[in-house]
Amino acid sequence: LGKSRLLRLGLGGNELGDEGAVAVAAAVGCNGCLEELSLHGNDVGACGGRALVDAVRSNRTLTDLDVSGNRLQEDVVGDLAHMVQETKQLRDNGIKPPTLAALASGVSRRFPRAWKVQSWLEYLVKDRAPPQLGELVAASLAAAVLAPGEGAPFYESARLSELAVVYGRPELRLAPEKPIPAAGLFLLNLTPFDLFVSSNLDGDRKPCAAVHENSGALLHWVDPKAPPALDVVLAAPGEGAAWLPRTLRPLQIASATGEHRLELACDGDGGGELRVLGSVQRRGEDGTSHASLAALVTLVWSPPQRLRGVRFADLKEYWLRRRQEQADTIDMYAAVEDLIRPDSAIAQCSLAELLSPGPPDTFVSHHWGQDVDDMFKALGHCCDGAEDSRLWICAVANNHHRPQSSELRASPAAQALRCESCVAMVLLLGEEGVALKRLWCLYEAMLVMDARESGREICVDLCSSAGVLNRSGNLSTGYVLKVGFSISSLNAATAQCQDESSRASLLSAMDVRP
Repeated sequence: LGKSRLLRLGLGGNELGDEGAVAVAAAVGCNGCLEELSLHGNDVGACGGRALVDAVRSNRTLTDLDVSGNRLQEDVVGDLAHMVQETKQLRDNGIKPPTLAALASGVSRRFPRAWKVQSWLEYLVKDRAPPQLGELVAASLAAAVLAPGEGAPFYESARLSELAVVYGRPELRLAPEKPIPAAGLFLLNLTPFDLFVSSNLDGDRKPCAAVHENSGALLHWVDPKAPPALDVVLAAPGEGAAWLPRTLRPLQIASATGEHRLELACDGDGGGELRVLGSVQRRGEDGTSHASLAALVTLVWSPPQRLRGVRFADLKEYWLRRRQEQADTIDMYAAVEDLIRPDSAIAQCSLAELLSPGPPDTFVSHHWGQDVDDMFKALGHCCDGAEDSRLWICAVANNHHRPQSSELRASPAAQALRCESCVAMVLLLGEEGVALKRLWCLYEAMLVMDARESGREICVDLCSSAGVLNRSGNLSTGYVLKVGFSISSLNAATAQCQDESSRASLLSAMDVRP
C-alpha cells in the first residue's frame, strides 16, 4: 500500500483492530495516490486512532475516509474529518502551492494547517526544478510553522519542532505551552553551537541575545522595511561534543528571504558552512507597521566532510526502514536516486547531516554498482560488536543537491581521510573483488597508503558479504583465490571509471599513464 497506485481501498469489516489499523496507517502515511479509504467496523480503538491521525497528517491525497463503527474518541474523529476535508478543498478548488515571489513578499496564505511541516514542504516543492527548490523551502518556513487561526499570528512550538526534525535536529528546546508571537524577528538556532547576537535592532548596535543550541529567541527591530543584519559569534557549548570546531570567527548574517551559505572560518581545516534560511510573513495588506511584519531566520550547520561520519547502527536502521519499500535488488546508483536524494531534498543536504554526524573512525571504499544489501552484510561483519563505529561513505556524506569540488585534493574522500579520528579503511570487495578493478577505489587506497607512509596508523580490512578476508577463515577457497588474482593483477591504467574526465585526473594524481 505504501507504494501502491490504488485510488480506492475498502477494508471495512475485517476485524483489523488496533494492530491492523497501525499497519494500515504506516502505509497510508507514505502513500501518494490513495484518495478513498474505508475502515468501517474494524474495532479500532485509541492506539489505532492516534496512528491514523499521524498518518493522515503525512498524506496529501486522501479526500474520503470512513472510520465509522469503530471505538474512536470524538476528538480523533474530528481531527481526521478536518484533515481530509482540508485536503479535499485544496483539490476541488484547484489551489496551487505558493510561488517564490509570494513567499518572498510574505503574503502567501497559511495552508494547509492540518498537514505536518514535512508534508507541507513536500507539497510545496513537488515538480519544482532543483535550482529553485532550496530557495522555495527557505522562503516558506515562516508560513509553514504559523499556528492556525485568524487571530494574532504566532509560531507553534510543535510545528517548530517538526521543522527541526526536517533538518535532522529532533531535540528542539522550546516551551511547548508558550506561544511565540509572529512579530519582529524570531531566530531559530538549529546548530550545535551557542549564538551570541548583536545588532541595531532598536536603532543602536548592541548585544541583544544569547541563543543556545537547538533553541530560539524573539528579537524586535525599528524599521519594518529593513530587517536588520545580525552580528553573530558561534561558540561550542561547554557540554558539547569535544570534536566541534572551537575557534569560529564572527559572522554577519542578513535577514533576507531565501537561503544564504556562509563559510565558517576556524583554526585547522575549516568549520563547514552556516546556512541562513530567511522567510517573512505579513499580517496586513500594506505592510507599513512594524507589527505587521514577521521574519523567521533559521540557522542550520553544514559540517565539513571530515565530520560526516554516521554510526553504523543509524545507517542500518535507515536502510532497513527504507529497504522495505523496494521490491528488487538495488545498487548505490539507484539508492541515491530513489532514496537518498529524495529523502534529503527538502533539507538540501547530505543524508549524513540528517543522521547525527560526527568524526568518522572508518573510511568505507566501495563500488557504487554493488548491491546495497550485500554492502550492509559486509559492513555488518566489519562492525560486529561495534555498531557505534562511525563510517564515512561517500554516497551518504556527499550533498547530492550541490556540486562537489573537482579538485582531487579537496575531494570529499581526501577531506575525510585527513580527519585524525579516521583509523581504519574498509574496502568492500563486492562480487569477485570488483572494487579492485575500480579506479576510485584504487585512488582511495593510495590515499590511505600515503597517510600510512606519513606516520598515520590506519588499518585496512578487505570485506565481503561472507566475512572479512584478512580476519575470517570462513570464506570459500574459490572466492579467496579470485580476490587474490585480482590483487596480483592490479592495474590502475585499465581500471574502470564511470566518468572519463575524472579518470584522467585520477590517473594523473596516481602518476599512472593510461
